[in-house]
Amino acid sequence: MGSEMIIDYADVAEWIFQVGLFAILVATLTYACRLDRLLRQVRCDRDALHSILPQIDVSISAAIIATDRLILETSRAGVALKEACESAETTTRKLDDRISGAARIISAAKDEITTSRPALTAVRPLTQRRPAKLQSRGERDLARMLLDVS
Repeated sequence: MGSEMIIDYADVAEWIFQVGLFAILVATLTYACRLDRLLRQVRCDRDALHSILPQIDVSISAAIIATDRLILETSRAGVALKEACESAETTTRKLDDRISGAARIISAAKDEITTSRPALTAVRPLTQRRPAKLQSRGERDLARMLLDVS
């Protein structure tokens, strides 16, 4: 009876070992099928990436060319803006000189009129005017000069 029991335990152990081995085999096959499916997907994605690479290269080249063109146009615009600013500064200086000259002439004429005709200054009363909303520096300077003269 003891030897039969050992044989029964051996048969049961062998059966359990075979069932375990079968379960491991099924799990391995399932995992292998899953890995195969994933590997096929990676290969398909790699082929799609290789087909897109020339388009990406063309897009990058076009972006580089557009960036270079933008840099060139920006430098041209910067030069044109610098020239316009220099021209405006020159014009502003000329205008300031002419306003100063006009103020001197008006001041001299006013002194001459005041000394030669005192009655005219008494007739015209000085009124305070509200300054208009001026936009440019030249307009402000001209208005200031006119207010100084009157």
